[in-house]
Amino acid sequence: MTKLRIEADLDNDSFTCPDCDQVDPLAVTRLLRRVSTKIEAGNAMGPLIDDNGNTVGSFTLTEE
Repeated sequence: MTKLRIEADLDNDSFTCPDCDQVDPLAVTRLLRRVSTKIEAGNAMGPLIDDNGNTVGSFTLTEE
């Protein structure tokens, strides 16, 4: 079985929605696209970097 684990801390300015009182869905979408690009490039793990260049988490793709 292959598993994908994504863990990110969304409590920073990069994920603050300017027009609402919740996490910015566009910022989350950009983060998930970066994960997708890394997996397509052959990476099975790596850091998650927000729009401001901060490391906010990581992802791992594992076989169990």
